[in-house]
Amino acid sequence: MTTSAGEGPTFHRWITLLLGVFFILLAIVFHDRVYTLAGSLFGLVFIVIQLVTGAHKTYLSLFYVSLIVCLVPKFLVSGVLTSLPVVSYNDFENLNFRFYTIPADDFIYFFGLFIMNITLYEFRKQVLIKVEKNDSGHINYHTGINF
Repeated sequence: MTTSAGEGPTFHRWITLLLGVFFILLAIVFHDRVYTLAGSLFGLVFIVIQLVTGAHKTYLSLFYVSLIVCLVPKFLVSGVLTSLPVVSYNDFENLNFRFYTIPADDFIYFFGLFIMNITLYEFRKQVLIKVEKNDSGHINYHTGINF
C-alpha cells in the first residue's frame, strides 16, 4: 500500500506518524508514571529522527515486519519471566494494563529499543558508505561494518 513519489505519505509513514502522536499523548497523560513516560519519550525520539532525516523512506516498511516477527519471542520470554515472577513491575509507574502478565509499557519500551538499534545501524552503514566514497573517489556499495 505504498504510493509513488509525490503522491503523499506511504502506509509505513502513517503508522510512524500515528505511533508518534500516540507516544506524545501517553507522555502527556501519564507524565507521572516513570516507565510509561520514559518508554514513550524514548520511542518518540527515534520516530522524530526517522521522520526528520527521511531515513524512513529506505527501510521503515521492513522495520515493521521485523518488529512483528521479533514480538513473538519477546512475548514468550517476557511472559515466562513475568509469570514466574522473575521480573516484576511497579504498577504505580506503568499503565497498569497487561497482555497476559506483561505490562503494555514493556512493548512500548521494546519498540524504542528496536527502532534505536535499526536507526543506529542504518546510520553507521551510511557513514561507512560515504567515507568509502570520499576516500576512493568512487562509490563502493559494500555495506559491511568494520569496527
